[in-house]
Amino acid sequence: MTTIDPASRPSGPELATIKSIGVLGAGQMGAGIAQVAAQNGYEVLLADVSQERADVGRNGIGKQLTRLVEKGKLAADARDAAFARVTAVVGAAVVSPMSSPVVS
Repeated sequence: MTTIDPASRPSGPELATIKSIGVLGAGQMGAGIAQVAAQNGYEVLLADVSQERADVGRNGIGKQLTRLVEKGKLAADARDAAFARVTAVVGAAVVSPMSSPVVS
């Protein structure tokens, strides 16, 4: 089993400069990645091959966030803020200005 030295992980200024991410693929995995990023304060472009698919992924994030509110694990204002940080878009070209899109 390979272990990762915690000292090798980026920290401090390197992470502080990242403000937004692009996620290619709004399916279950991509939407999950986008949700976690949005809950942690990142602006997210959630891209898929059609606006309909991207919207379905974004709406799924909204449902998951609402479930967390209903279970008492997330405040309603935190849900609203996280959901507002996710933008559904079409195609990979939209996220190309971003330095490190996440491909799911």
